[in-house]
Amino acid sequence: MLMVNIFCPMCGINFDVEKEHIGVRIRCLNCSSTFIVEEKKVSNYKLSNKHIFENKNSKNSTKFISLIFLMAIIFPIIYFSIFESKSQTTNSNSNSNSSPKPSPTVSSHPSYPKPNNDTELIKSNRSGLGELTISNGTQKDAIAKLVVDRKAIRIVYISSHNNAKLTEIPDGEYSLFFALGDDYEPTHFSFYDAFTSEFDKKLNFQEIKEKDGTSYSTYSVTLEAVPDGNARTSSVSKNEFNELLP
Repeated sequence: MLMVNIFCPMCGINFDVEKEHIGVRIRCLNCSSTFIVEEKKVSNYKLSNKHIFENKNSKNSTKFISLIFLMAIIFPIIYFSIFESKSQTTNSNSNSNSSPKPSPTVSSHPSYPKPNNDTELIKSNRSGLGELTISNGTQKDAIAKLVVDRKAIRIVYISSHNNAKLTEIPDGEYSLFFALGDDYEPTHFSFYDAFTSEFDKKLNFQEIKEKDGTSYSTYSVTLEAVPDGNARTSSVSKNEFNELLP
């Protein structure tokens, strides 16, 4: 029986179906949306890797320039945020008596606020130069775990249709796990409604010392299948994903 790997155009999850289903409407195993299987949706995730050379003589000056640029951006934002907060407080007080309060939502578990995009939930071991960019083009939020020896050394939150970047990753061979969902669960850095997967190919970060500096590995991955994809993923159990902790 010939199988093909397809991806859902709504949530980006890929899975295998029989080739005879091409042209047939099916239901996604993850988000339950329906779509017609097309040849162009037979695809994989994308993973790319390259080495970047860092000149050790320019490193300090680059950091100084970056710091000045960052301060020039942050100070106007802080001032504007304080002004806007005062304005919103005034409007809130004037409307508090006339606006009805919404009914509380009943849930079987505690509700937690979602982290902001590109928030590192765990960021131990930042002694290297390696970089990993993660693109989440799905309809769900994502949590990615960079794992070595069944322990997560870096965990990052990626909002739907956003990117996140991990830097200062040391030499080593890592597994990359990720979960897609909406209902954030902070105890295990996961989702209550998680759909969990692992990239089949490990990420091998290397630093090579050279005369004038160091070259290091950078990776880019997508959490949704794309037409020019070159990487496969495998489903893992939610319990296995939740056990990947520091």
